[in-house]
Amino acid sequence: MKPFAPLFLAIMLLSMATTVRAQFGSFDLTQAGANVGDTITNPKDGSVFVWVPEGDCVLGAPDLDDNPRRTIPLGGYWIGKNDVTWGQYKTFCDATGRAQPPQPGFAVDEDHPVVNVSWQDAVDYATWAGCQLPTNEQWEKAARGSDGQPFPWGSDFDPGKCWCSTDEARIGTTHVGGFLEGQGPYGCLDLEGEVAQWTSSTPEQDTTVRVYRGGAWSYSQPMAMLGSACYYGDPGSHMKILGFRLAGPIVGGGDDGQSSAPKADPSAPRIKGDITLDNNDPRDVLRGLFRDFGASYTVDADVQVTTPCLGTISAGAPFSLALHTILNQCGATYIVQDGVYMIVKRTPRPPVLADPSG
Repeated sequence: MKPFAPLFLAIMLLSMATTVRAQFGSFDLTQAGANVGDTITNPKDGSVFVWVPEGDCVLGAPDLDDNPRRTIPLGGYWIGKNDVTWGQYKTFCDATGRAQPPQPGFAVDEDHPVVNVSWQDAVDYATWAGCQLPTNEQWEKAARGSDGQPFPWGSDFDPGKCWCSTDEARIGTTHVGGFLEGQGPYGCLDLEGEVAQWTSSTPEQDTTVRVYRGGAWSYSQPMAMLGSACYYGDPGSHMKILGFRLAGPIVGGGDDGQSSAPKADPSAPRIKGDITLDNNDPRDVLRGLFRDFGASYTVDADVQVTTPCLGTISAGAPFSLALHTILNQCGATYIVQDGVYMIVKRTPRPPVLADPSG
């Protein structure tokens, strides 16, 4: 049998090599998954992706004019299970000769989500990794499922299922994937809490900004972490609450949902100059916003508009978009009655099921 040993060894090595090539070749974000729970791993950066199947989904909420409630068809897609980490981003920087983001002022480890990355930084990483940023609609379906549940884990807010400051003040991020009970309907982790995440979407209301989604470690109001809440940032900004996760294109039928997005109102009043929220008292920001707009407002007694807000709102943004960006982070919204803006506490809506009768 000895003469056959080299041949046998050669066949075994060839088989192993073929297996490795098949494993690496299996990473294809344009191939549909089969079932919820299916995962694939990107050999470029080690990111794990979960499969979100095609089907109708409920987006938005009745009290959000920048993200109104609607049911849309959405094709299937892969989306990152976790946020991109400092370790992964360092690998990208080393491979491309790019400078690393500035440190955020709190301790971070390689398995913490990267922050202080601009929208373009996130896009460049995604391109390098052979992926893309999720669209606004992809992110929201991954967080809320097909029936539009308020939070990734269900109908009620639970501070034990995400890294945030509702029960105690958090100073910075923690390692990704640590809140397994807070996972979304398709297996994504840290969709709320930890860091907010850039999307690829530009709101129709203001093409100079980009949409980011999800609550962050510093948010102290549960309503700021509703899956329907949209936030907007200057694509060049670097924020210590903002990172990103990866996704793939729409595959497996359906469309990308973009045609159903709220459209811009060209006659909508717009803010005159940039509004910097970082380290500013939101009450002062609101007073200045309404003074410039020339409108009156009241604040309900049960609303605490005291949470420090983060981000920048660009000049030319619609007044309603600027107001929502501030109030979302405070767990509040507004209604207009007799020309007066009434700032009220936002209450989570129960899941809204699509009408089977059409």
